[in-house]
Amino acid sequence: MYVFHSKIEIMEKENNSISEISSILLSVENALHERKQQEFLPLKVKEIFNYNQSNASNLKKEMLNVYDHGLYYLKKWTANFDQFNCLKWMSFNTKPLWTGT
Repeated sequence: MYVFHSKIEIMEKENNSISEISSILLSVENALHERKQQEFLPLKVKEIFNYNQSNASNLKKEMLNVYDHGLYYLKKWTANFDQFNCLKWMSFNTKPLWTGT
């Protein structure tokens, strides 16, 4: 799945901190939630539907289950990252607002 593959490439080619890795994995989780909600299907999958019209609804159901399985896998794999959430501020993904200090 492209969502996983593209983010794994980012994590492998850079010297990332634990908070950056956590942020990357959170973006994967968000992307999977969005795709599931929108019932997104890649073009290759839609081509398969054209060849097999009789099982299209079953195929679609199974393909959408891929998102559930991906989210389950990701949650299980990242469960230990929760203890590092307090360090997210160190990644400086957004410009800090100094008005409250």
